[in-house]
Amino acid sequence: MKLKLFFFLAFITFSANSQSFKVSSFFAETIKNGIIKGIVLDGELEKTPLVFAKITVKELAKSINTNTEGEYELKLKPGIYTLLFDFIGYDTKKVINVVVKNNTETNLNQTLNASTINNNFSITSLN
Repeated sequence: MKLKLFFFLAFITFSANSQSFKVSSFFAETIKNGIIKGIVLDGELEKTPLVFAKITVKELAKSINTNTEGEYELKLKPGIYTLLFDFIGYDTKKVINVVVKNNTETNLNQTLNASTINNNFSITSLN
């Protein structure tokens, strides 16, 4: 009798674990990353891509660079993010509330403008 009870409890435990595994793997399959992709362009030279511009996802402290065509692609979990677009000699652009949806592609092209640096300095003679 004890042996039958043992096998019965083992069977229930095994089938309960296998059912929860199937349910959790089902939910894991339904949650997929979304994609943000686009091109980063020079603001003065229209349609000129900025090669190796940096895109940072502020909430994740994750950065990538554009390719040789100025293109980028981020695969992120669904959520709301802030993206920073940066390139040496250009003003950084901050884009807030970028929504990433489950298994959805979002196009986000950006144009960066050259920085205006204040050159109020003087050169003094060493004579």
